[in-house]
Amino acid sequence: MAGSGYQAHISAAICASGIAKSLFAGLSLFTVCQNVVSSMHLARTKDIPFATFTIVNMMHDGHFILYSYEMPQTIMIDNQFADTLTPRYFKLGREVIAEVTGVLKETYALLIFSEGITQTGMGISSALGWELTE
Repeated sequence: MAGSGYQAHISAAICASGIAKSLFAGLSLFTVCQNVVSSMHLARTKDIPFATFTIVNMMHDGHFILYSYEMPQTIMIDNQFADTLTPRYFKLGREVIAEVTGVLKETYALLIFSEGITQTGMGISSALGWELTE
């Protein structure tokens, strides 16, 4: 169940629900990512929901760790600059995940984009998603 439109929305909701339940059950952020990425690998060949994701753990002192799976790079902004954060990529099972660590100062913000925003209209098919008319 990958794709766009309502299918992507349902897949994302199922993925987010699983992530939230796992975190509330006390699993570490890294373990949750391992579990979700393993499920997403299965979704490549089975008819089960597929979703990309970014998960951020923000500490009270501004330190953060971000894990991302098939998503665009995150941007850090301030009132005077904007810069993409350079991730460390590594294999998690049979998939590649991105990790970013850093510190947000009081005036900083992270801009996290979904792949649906940055990749809209780039596919060959537009079934159930955006459609270009000429």
